[in-house]
Amino acid sequence: MIAHQFDAENHIYKVEGTYVFATSDIIALAGLSNVDGIPSSVLDNASWRGDQVHLTTEYYENDQLDVHSVPDEILPYFAGYLKFTQEHEVITINPLEKSIVYVFGDPEVYIGCHIDQRAFVDGKLFTIDKKSCYQYTGAARKQMLLKWRLQLQSYLHASEGDEEFWCEVNRLSPGAADRPMGRMALHLHKTGDYTMYDFSEFDDESNWECTVKLAMLKIGNGYKNNRR
Repeated sequence: MIAHQFDAENHIYKVEGTYVFATSDIIALAGLSNVDGIPSSVLDNASWRGDQVHLTTEYYENDQLDVHSVPDEILPYFAGYLKFTQEHEVITINPLEKSIVYVFGDPEVYIGCHIDQRAFVDGKLFTIDKKSCYQYTGAARKQMLLKWRLQLQSYLHASEGDEEFWCEVNRLSPGAADRPMGRMALHLHKTGDYTMYDFSEFDDESNWECTVKLAMLKIGNGYKNNRR
């Protein structure tokens, strides 16, 4: 892993003397995260909701949650997470919400990500990202799932060099570090329910490599990262 500073407000990873792509930058530059035409108020609320869901579940997993402090809008999503933990054996590996910068590809590029949660779910090790967005259908749903697959592929690469994490994995389950790690999007719904998307069956290694190369090509030829 690469020593870095993380600007949480702007979601920017800083390594002295090096340009660092956020995973979300790469996905956006590939055209997989188009929010054109969506009012800023809607985007701001979605960002706030996602942050609150992550924070609430992090406090819950660390036995620090005061449920009375959870905003009313977030309670149904939290109920969905509780249902997930009740219907499956979930053993979370601390810390949650971990910022990582890793080196990828040839030529090398520095990529940052903020891993939400890594856990054993029914005995299998996953990197998990919790989602609280609208439930799309049809082509929009397929596009959303592709974006999530690539995001979690980046998280998989980031985890590879996290020695502290793998030591804890082997402490909890000796030999588990030698088995493949899965990728899961946990979509929490405002109805208090959830949907698990296990992307482990998809081989997205070359897809992620192509997405990264496209982002590098675009930045190198005058395209702008709108968050910089």
